[in-house]
Amino acid sequence: MARRVRRQRGAPPLHERPMVVLTTVALAGLAAGLLLLTLVRTRPPTTLNIVLFMTLLLVNGASAGSLVSWALHRRLHLEMRSLRLVRHGLWVGILLVLYALLQLLRSLNGVVALALVALFAAAEAFFWLRERENQR
Repeated sequence: MARRVRRQRGAPPLHERPMVVLTTVALAGLAAGLLLLTLVRTRPPTTLNIVLFMTLLLVNGASAGSLVSWALHRRLHLEMRSLRLVRHGLWVGILLVLYALLQLLRSLNGVVALALVALFAAAEAFFWLRERENQR
């Protein structure tokens, strides 16, 4: 007698479908990149435009970071989780915005850039260890 496999109704949760999340992130990054290009070429550097520039840079950097993270996870045969890929992208986006802001204030140098990378790497290591501990 064959056993029947019980199927769940509806779509699987979003964290189990990384390609849907990555497609959405890529489209958002493309739109942000086009808006960023238009903003830089046509608008004067007022305060509102600088805030808009930083926001679009965050979205564009997060998109690119998520896609690079996906490629690395795929290449290294690591487990792909949508939230982890988006988190990696957000780290990259926030880092780019901090670099742009520090450059705008004329405070960016090599030591500060490396210190920020080390800070974000330590934060990601903390999240990764916490994830690993919760899986047990």
